[in-house]
Amino acid sequence: MQQNESFPLDAVPPRVRRALLREFQGRWPTVQEVSQISDRHWLATPDIGPSTLEKIHSVLRPQSCQREGSSPEMTDAELLNRLEFI
Repeated sequence: MQQNESFPLDAVPPRVRRALLREFQGRWPTVQEVSQISDRHWLATPDIGPSTLEKIHSVLRPQSCQREGSSPEMTDAELLNRLEFI
């Protein structure tokens, strides 16, 4: 997915779509704009929780784009949870 493409809002549930549009003042964001917002900010946004954030990440980084044999990257939310645990 190219960074300057529109984020595929139809790939996420309506509640998430509304939250994304609310975050961008009703404007359809690009992939780059969505990816530049930190996980911490998303998690502080109404209607965005950990599972919703994972859906956003899955749209941003589809499985087909991951290299074979590479270990999956942890999301910022997962890293923060691990850090807080430590």
